[in-house]
Amino acid sequence: LISMLRIVNFEEIQAYLDEVSVFVDLYEKKDAFFADKVKHWLRRFEKVLENNHIPIVSQISGYRAMLISAEQGIIPGNIQFTGQVSRKKVVNATASFILQQVADGVLSYLQNDQLRFAEAERQTRQLISILRAKGLIQDFEKQPLTTEVLKNIWQVIKTDTDLMSGAINVEGLVGKNDCLIILNRELTIIPQH
Repeated sequence: LISMLRIVNFEEIQAYLDEVSVFVDLYEKKDAFFADKVKHWLRRFEKVLENNHIPIVSQISGYRAMLISAEQGIIPGNIQFTGQVSRKKVVNATASFILQQVADGVLSYLQNDQLRFAEAERQTRQLISILRAKGLIQDFEKQPLTTEVLKNIWQVIKTDTDLMSGAINVEGLVGKNDCLIILNRELTIIPQH
């Protein structure tokens, strides 16, 4: 499956994935509500994926069902235990396993988008460098980077014969709206000469 997310949607999903490390800390500290917190997170994450039309939402639902089954005493077949097995140990181990599976699955699904955004950022940095070398951007950079200013800068890029093909490439990678987001970020990252 290949996704084509917009930056804002990609970053919303990435923010949920960033929470996994918090859960690992809770697991390590033997938090009494670890599994409940993971189940609540899975439910919220399902909604985010569903709202973004990400087909792997069904896998997340399946993992949440696995956790509910573990709470009801069913030991998942892909989890092995040593020593005495308690219900809490089964539930927490299942929740931990699910976190790993969800993170791996979603990261794998998002990999193409991550590469696409990285390439658009790289190409935009090149366009900015050429713009600056040609002296086409200095007047704009003296102004606050409002949406209107960003649109004007992008228009300069699109109409310059040396930059036009780069603009087409970036727009092809991320779309017109995300071009402005990337342009804004790259202009604030790359120092002026």
